[in-house]
Amino acid sequence: MTVVAGPHRFAHIDAMRGLAAMLVVWLHVGDHMVRWWPQAFESTRFIYEATALVEFGRLGVLLFFAISGFIIPQSLNGEPAAGLKHFAIRRFFRLFPLYWLSIIPGYLLLRLYDMQMSTADIALNFTMLPRLLDYPMVLGLYWTLEVELLFYLLVAVLFALRLHRSLWLMLLLSLLLTLPRARLDEPTLAAWFECSIPQAALLLDYSFYLSVMFWGNCARLLYDHTGIWRQAEQRFWVALFIGLTLFIVYRPIRLLEMGWQASDHALLSYALPVLLSMGLFLLWSFYGRWAPSVLVWLGAISYSLYLLHPLVLYGVERLLALWLTLDGRLGVYQLTLVELYLINTLLTVALSALTWRLIERPAIAMGQRLSRSS
Repeated sequence: MTVVAGPHRFAHIDAMRGLAAMLVVWLHVGDHMVRWWPQAFESTRFIYEATALVEFGRLGVLLFFAISGFIIPQSLNGEPAAGLKHFAIRRFFRLFPLYWLSIIPGYLLLRLYDMQMSTADIALNFTMLPRLLDYPMVLGLYWTLEVELLFYLLVAVLFALRLHRSLWLMLLLSLLLTLPRARLDEPTLAAWFECSIPQAALLLDYSFYLSVMFWGNCARLLYDHTGIWRQAEQRFWVALFIGLTLFIVYRPIRLLEMGWQASDHALLSYALPVLLSMGLFLLWSFYGRWAPSVLVWLGAISYSLYLLHPLVLYGVERLLALWLTLDGRLGVYQLTLVELYLINTLLTVALSALTWRLIERPAIAMGQRLSRSS
């Protein structure tokens, strides 16, 4: 089944994107502060432990990937040559200006933690592919943008072949990309490809994340097909999508069961984000369609929220460290984890609103103008 394109913007999807960004922010704030100040938050540590068990960060990232799958392939229209050119220009101006802006401040803040990077390391970060090129990342979250770029490349190839809205192919691709993580482990893959264990883990992880993105595209194709849930002749496709979803979540469900029985935090924190993200995505996309204005606005600035929150987090932590050095009575030990969540959230939102207005929005407008004139 091939489906025609639907509308480009969805308020409830933007709201879900806003929540995803905040989940990542909150996980990183707790993780960073508790690691650097372990004695400071004994009374509120349970809050961090809850976010770490559910792995808010991974939950948010998986939501981002599913949303990208839902939105990006359907933005490609027209003749292949012109459509690909427009797509490349608009995606470049959507991602790269703010990304480039984050690199140098990120590096300067890392210097405060005595972390060194060579000029080549920094230069390779400007490609947005440092991890794939086996170079260190200035900010640890850059790897997610690599997955985005890989997805864009695959979608562009499918668009050139006029297959990006073929539901049967999207189902198949999602299934095939899920198989490595479902059936292989890192040592086996490393032996097959004669690579290191970390490289094998990277391949397995990226394959799984791409499968989630194509799964999100399947959801969009079903979403755009009016009445598909009620038409008897189309229920076959719904059944296939449900089957794919069950296959993707089968391993996380088994890991959840094993983790629960063994009280294994690592297994639980791996399985729960997958199950919660996919369930939340389907419920929010098809049924809830919840679109509170605050979350919709956060969704609009979510790229800045996601990309720049480490800069705020590192800056706040260094200021607190300096404060504690100058006067221990007024230092971080006087603050609760909840207050630090609030401080980081407000500063991150304020910075993101500024960069959205001054950098993201003008860059998006420029990309649109250039794509229309090309």
